[in-house]
Amino acid sequence: DRAAPRARARARPDRADAPTYEQLYAEARRRNIHGRSEMTKSELKRALASD
Repeated sequence: DRAAPRARARARPDRADAPTYEQLYAEARRRNIHGRSEMTKSELKRALASD
């Protein structure tokens, strides 16, 4: 169903301005976070928050 992705996006408006995986990865690269290439989006968020 093509409408499903749009419906999910509308259901979570708080995530509209959340950083993408690519943005988090770029910031992790800038900060030289070790192991970043193996991390998920949530792991990148945690690593950046604790750095």
